[in-house]
Amino acid sequence: MSDLWLRRLVVLTIVLLVVYHLGVQLHTAFGAAAGVLAVALVAAVSFFSARLAARGGASAAWFLVPTVLFTLASLGVRLWLVSRAGQSWLRDLVDLLPFLVGFAVPVFLLLFVYIELRARGPRSDAGETYSNRL
Repeated sequence: MSDLWLRRLVVLTIVLLVVYHLGVQLHTAFGAAAGVLAVALVAAVSFFSARLAARGGASAAWFLVPTVLFTLASLGVRLWLVSRAGQSWLRDLVDLLPFLVGFAVPVFLLLFVYIELRARGPRSDAGETYSNRL
């Protein structure tokens, strides 16, 4: 499998993780309408960001910046939900760990893989050019 297809799979995985978790967090905090709106917004922004990153040549900032912002927004909502419960800091940390292990850390690890695959350049894509890179 070429690096281009690996990058595409990594991007798809990141987008699915971000869409799911931000939607769930906002649904939990603000109701179903906010969750649906968040999913639509994140999916649209991620799609257009990936397209802009593909046209941007060597720069992946169009994809990386929105993804990091959405991940941090989801973390912020999760921290707000955990702190709102009025428990001890140890219990808050225990409640936050599944979110970190199941979402935030995997997204950042996948972003590092994506960056590394982009850094390999066209030499490992069997003749593909910058214009069709994600």
